[in-house]
Amino acid sequence: MGRSPDAIAFHEVEGLKAYYSRDWIGMCRLMLRMLRILGLSRRSSLEAASCICIASAAWKSTNPAMRSPSLSSRLMSLVYSRSKKETGWPRAEAAEAAHLEVEYWRAHRAHALYGGTKDELIRSLTSLHQALYGVDAEAAALSARHRAHATIAIDRFVNGETRTAPWSEARLQMEECYRVLAEKLDS
Repeated sequence: MGRSPDAIAFHEVEGLKAYYSRDWIGMCRLMLRMLRILGLSRRSSLEAASCICIASAAWKSTNPAMRSPSLSSRLMSLVYSRSKKETGWPRAEAAEAAHLEVEYWRAHRAHALYGGTKDELIRSLTSLHQALYGVDAEAAALSARHRAHATIAIDRFVNGETRTAPWSEARLQMEECYRVLAEKLDS
């Protein structure tokens, strides 16, 4: 990975806090910083962070008429296309990575709100991590499990199942997720 797993985890978890608070400006700032850590230029980071925030807002919309998986996928494809051009990441083609990203969002929503299974969530993350990072199935599954634990901890809080803020636990799980990936990519 060549970048700090802890810094990436920090920005991602803080970005999730902003997402659930609908603080789109704050989320955009955090994504901008994270994209810079991942090696994108300032201009590309700004464009990609804007796309991520618009895609997230379109996905988060409580108005079904405004919720647009296809818009989210197109915007994420732009993010991954720009990133692939500048950094070689993701390993998969941009459109495939974007499709898998939005599929993860769907599996996450299904698990959090509609009784979807944890296994489905982990499978979607495993596919996404293989496409993004080009790691083997075992490493992708391990990183996906850590990411799923972080996501589920946040969901329990957001859904009112616990009053304990999950951000420290989520950050630790995200750090483990990115450490697994970094170890594979750096070896």
